[in-house]
This record gives sequence, structure tokens and C-alpha cells, in this order.
Amino acid sequence: MHDESRLLLCRAGFGLFCVAPTLLVALWCMQRASGDFANAQRDEWQLGLSHRLGLAFEIESVSYPSLGSARLAEVRALDPETKALLFQVPLVEVIPTAAGWKIVASRPQIEAERLPELVATLNDRLLRGSAAADQQCELIARDATLLAGPASRSFAEVAARLEALPTGPMLTISAGPMQLIATRNRQQTPPATRWQFDTAGQSLPMALLQAAWPKLAWLGAKAQFAGRLDVVAAENGLAGEMGGELAGVDLDSLVS
Repeated sequence: MHDESRLLLCRAGFGLFCVAPTLLVALWCMQRASGDFANAQRDEWQLGLSHRLGLAFEIESVSYPSLGSARLAEVRALDPETKALLFQVPLVEVIPTAAGWKIVASRPQIEAERLPELVATLNDRLLRGSAAADQQCELIARDATLLAGPASRSFAEVAARLEALPTGPMLTISAGPMQLIATRNRQQTPPATRWQFDTAGQSLPMALLQAAWPKLAWLGAKAQFAGRLDVVAAENGLAGEMGGELAGVDLDSLVS
């Protein structure tokens, strides 16, 4: 082979195996850094979360700190019709694991008066949905705040886990010693959801529960509850029991 042919082959090889891949990587990086790509990624997450949970989501930005992981900044969940704010989270990290997804939320704030809507979402989308608990999901919320005016309550860490049982999905939420367990039984007729709540001896302001069940307002603004709640919700209504200790009840309001 002539020297000119060797030189031509070397140049072609350099261009094909060195220059071309470098240019492709550079173009890919430029595309990911472009505003259009970032907006498309953000829109994809907003649509995905809205489809999954049935709420309207707004996300300021999305980034990918490592392979398979995503970081969502300034996440807001809104009522799909009224656009009222349900909760907001400054930072959410989504991490894939061997068992499913792990979600870490930093400093979430939940509007207590919107709890009925959130409870309905948990029941309809996560427990009753056809694709519910098809994959285990774990949520860790750090420095969470339940906003209820003077009765607002902060929790250092709230942990939630969604998993599948033979009878149906189960959702477990723990905030310190307090625990809420929601299980869906699809093997009974009609299917039902059982809600079990235990304060583990802690006193919980009834104002927080009044947001979810306004009829409790007759107990008074300073009432507190420590005990257990066990309710089964099915198509034919509610049934269950509540046991514990009530303190600070407004007797005048109760009697009148």
C-alpha cells in the first residue's frame, strides 16, 4: 500500500472513530442543555405525575444527577379543576432501586384543608387503580409540615410504602410513632378499603382531623385525640370503631 493510501486511511479512521463520536457527544450535550429539551423533560414529568395521581402538577425544572435518577425542583400539586394548591415540595429526588422506586421529598408542605382530596386520590389512584402497587414504591418526606393555621404540625420525617399483597395493595404511612395503614381487599364482595390509624399514645390536635372530616368541628378548636381509629370503607358505606382519649373538648359547643 502506498504512503498516500495509508495516510488517507489514517485520516479517515481518525475522523470516523475520534472526531465523529466527539461531535455526536457534544451535540447531545448541547441538546440536553438547551431550553427546549429541558422544557420537554419537565412537561413529560408533569404529564406523567398527573396521569398517575389525577392531580395537576407544576414543576420548575428537572435534572438528572446520576444514571436513572431524577431531581425535580419546586413541585406543586393543584386541584385539576379549581387549581387550588394541595401541596408543594421544594425538592424531590426519584431514585430507582432493585425493589422499585424510592422518592425523597425535602420540606414538603401540605394544606390540611385539602386532606379530603388527597385521601380520595390515595384511595382511587393508588389503592383502587388497575395498576396500583404493580411495583413497590417508597417515599421519605423530610421536614414535612401539615398547614392548618395555629394547629399546624411539623414532622422530622414521614415514611410511606406502597406494596402489593395477595388481597390487594397496601399503603403504610409513618410519622414518628404514629402510623396509618390503608389496605385494599379485592377478594371480598364488594371490595373495600380498610383505614387503620394509631397515634401510639401521642396527642394529635383534632383541628388536623377536622380538615379531613369537618363534622369534628363540634369538638372545639383545642380538642386533642390520642388513640386508634379502624374504619372499613366500601360501596355500601362506612363501618368501624374509634377508641382513645379526647382532651380539651369544648363542652359548651358540644352540648349546644
